[in-house]
Amino acid sequence: MRKASLTCTTATVFGRIAKDEENGKLAIKFMGSNNVTRRLLCVVAVLVAFAVSAFAPAEAQTRTWTKQERDAVQVVNGWDAAWATKDAEKIGAFMAENCEFRADPSEPELKKGRAQFVSDIKRIVELGITIKIVDTVAYGGEAGTAVLQKRVDTITINGKKTEIPLAAFFRVKDGKIQEWLDIPLVILGPPPGAQPKQ
Repeated sequence: MRKASLTCTTATVFGRIAKDEENGKLAIKFMGSNNVTRRLLCVVAVLVAFAVSAFAPAEAQTRTWTKQERDAVQVVNGWDAAWATKDAEKIGAFMAENCEFRADPSEPELKKGRAQFVSDIKRIVELGITIKIVDTVAYGGEAGTAVLQKRVDTITINGKKTEIPLAAFFRVKDGKIQEWLDIPLVILGPPPGAQPKQ
């Protein structure tokens, strides 16, 4: 049996599986036609995966990760730890040169490139963020490894600590984060330092 090219198989609920004629692999074709729809479906799949894993039998929850999955989790954990340094360049070193990301959950489109990532997170990094990892799941495949995290970020603004529970999706390949997006598990206001929209 062939592996689907998307490792997060729960996403098949929202699409259909079709054979990619070009390379003969199975691929998931989403019903949505744009990147926003595709990303939204992946977010839903992340949340479903965490919800289902909470009710999975104990033996399913203790599945041993492959070397590829362990290595990917190590990259993501290093990225998480780098936030404590308040050094955007050090955090950026974990990102692929052509990465895709969304630092601000209110933005509809992903941004691209390590340089853009470093530029975007500088103001967030200066606030100081403490990351507490609650749970991590990893699934590897040909396209890389999907690392899913539940975590709580603590940000201090004007001396007041705010805890933000998040679900995070990372796609890691060749020792670098190719894709990152956070999904707040609470309703957030505007990001720190954001200008009011006119």
